[in-house]
Amino acid sequence: MTGEPAPAPPPVRRKVLSKLDGPVPGYVTIAVEVAMDPGSSVPLHTHPGIETTYVLEGGITSTIGDTPPRPVHPGEVFQAPPGIPHNVVNGDKPSRAAVIYVVEKDKPLQTNL
Repeated sequence: MTGEPAPAPPPVRRKVLSKLDGPVPGYVTIAVEVAMDPGSSVPLHTHPGIETTYVLEGGITSTIGDTPPRPVHPGEVFQAPPGIPHNVVNGDKPSRAAVIYVVEKDKPLQTNL
């Protein structure tokens, strides 16, 4: 024991729930639970496939491509098309979302811009 405090958890946490080949050869479907602390964000990035996000708790703001920022509340969904830059900013409460990615199998899941 060093007397040092344990490091704080990251403000955005991802937990892979399942990963399955398909729906077609060369693609994989990944289910992820995402938890975000108040005021946290996911910077501008892309995916090599479709991202579908369903907000479970809290509330986020999503900006996809050149569209205006859009608030997304619990029970609402947004989708980011393949290769389109997008980001997410959390509100003033903790948020949780279920995210499904259908992406090319041998490419990085996320590319930050």
